[in-house]
Amino acid sequence: NNKYYLQFWCNQKIIAGDIICDHVFNFLGTNKFDWGNPINWMSDIKSDHKWKKKHYTSYSPNELMPGNGIDIKIPWELSRFHHLVTIAQAWDLTNDKKYSNEFFSQWSNWQDSNPFCYGINWTNTMEVAIRAVNLITCLGLLKDDVGYDKNYKSIIKAIRQHGLYIENNLEIGIHNGKISATNHYLANICGITIIGMTCQGLPESNRWVKTGMKALE
Repeated sequence: NNKYYLQFWCNQKIIAGDIICDHVFNFLGTNKFDWGNPINWMSDIKSDHKWKKKHYTSYSPNELMPGNGIDIKIPWELSRFHHLVTIAQAWDLTNDKKYSNEFFSQWSNWQDSNPFCYGINWTNTMEVAIRAVNLITCLGLLKDDVGYDKNYKSIIKAIRQHGLYIENNLEIGIHNGKISATNHYLANICGITIIGMTCQGLPESNRWVKTGMKALE
């Protein structure tokens, strides 16, 4: 039974990887949509609303959440990179270059479309933390691919930028005159701790592990 389940799981990952390579996604009630080539990372595919690219501090609340059925969580969800973990898993299972090439292509396109601190995918720290952890997971899965060495430095640089963003934008609020630290803050701290633990060559890694663990405790 375990062997059958494992084979089923592997097959599902490969099928999902093939669909992702076609840029077709189905989440948060979108149904199956083709996000185009290249992917528009700052678009709500359901309403066809596209956000302008500018510094994350320059958006007003009405710009980020204009209403009328427009949902910023849809592009945020895609930029969490859960689907890139699936592609990396498909490569790890098959060693088929189709999957690793697609991973590095999507990553390169995302980075060009979402430079550090610019665009809607830099406006919520929890999203940044989740994305960083998924990038780290992908690096672990793709370490034996020929594209790994070529792209490693740029991805590590981006992960460091994610850590710096998290450190300077912790989601701590005030409720009834008291400090409020909720699930968003927990995600922030988990993200910065994992970055510090897994990317120990970064100048900030020791600080992020020490402060992150203390905050978690």
